Amino acid sequence: NALTIPNIVHILRLDQTSELIKQTMIQIIKELKIKQNEMIQYLKKNP
Repeated sequence: NALTIPNIVHILRLDQTSELIKQTMIQIIKELKIKQNEMIQYLKKNP
C-alpha cells in the first residue's frame, strides 16, 4: 500500500500548513482593507 502511515501524516501536515497559510492571507487582507479605509477617511478629512 502506497499510503503508509508516514505518507498520511505528511499529507495531513501539508494540509494543515496550507490551511494556516490561507488563514494568514485572509488576516493580512482584512488588515490591509482596514488600513486602506483608514487612509481614505484620513484623505477625505484632509484634502
